[in-house]
Amino acid sequence: MSSTTDVFKIAYKVLFTLQVEVAGYNDLASSNITIIPDPTTLYGKYKILSKKQKGTMVILIETVPEGVDRGKPEIQLQNNQLFRFQVKIASSFLVETHLASYDFTDSVLYTSNTGNNIVNTNLLLSLPLPLYNAANTYEKGYLIQFGSKYYKAIQPSDAGNQHAVTETDFWKEIDTGFISQADLRTRASLTQPTDLDTMIVVELLHSAAIPADYKLLDGSLKCREVIYKIKLHS
Repeated sequence: MSSTTDVFKIAYKVLFTLQVEVAGYNDLASSNITIIPDPTTLYGKYKILSKKQKGTMVILIETVPEGVDRGKPEIQLQNNQLFRFQVKIASSFLVETHLASYDFTDSVLYTSNTGNNIVNTNLLLSLPLPLYNAANTYEKGYLIQFGSKYYKAIQPSDAGNQHAVTETDFWKEIDTGFISQADLRTRASLTQPTDLDTMIVVELLHSAAIPADYKLLDGSLKCREVIYKIKLHS
């Protein structure tokens, strides 16, 4: 008499990784930056697991364990499926970043994978830094591009109080790739409400319209294990 034991194989792959980096303070990011899934993001529908570590959210999804479909989600993502997250930054740590003077009462920083801003191989969710315009108002911590260089405002300026980027009392040269005032949106303009202490909203979309490097799945509908980044300047 013989018996047969059924073997059930379960496999997971990284669907995407969301990283919030702070220049010079990455070791402190884990205890001061919190990434939480929005109530509209349903993990159970796709058998999703999540893992948090050092300002990073790793999202894993159950996949086909073997055969030609290995690496495909067991439950395929619906077209225009949206994964939404809210990022909160401790106020005591916020003052250590360039966001300290940003208006987070009426506005939030909005980021998504619908753009196409790759810097030094980093898939950034923020927009490119805006070009300098002397007629604009710049608060402390605002970032701009002037020619081939990038600057952070260290004092405010506006059309009635203009200061060229060469004035080192008002501007500091920096690298590019950081989230900036270009990403600000009013809270009222968002389709879904956010918590009052949320400073950054992240929306990741599964759609054919997403730029190739930013897609969640490849042409065979398998997980690309993509890493998205949001960078803060200190």
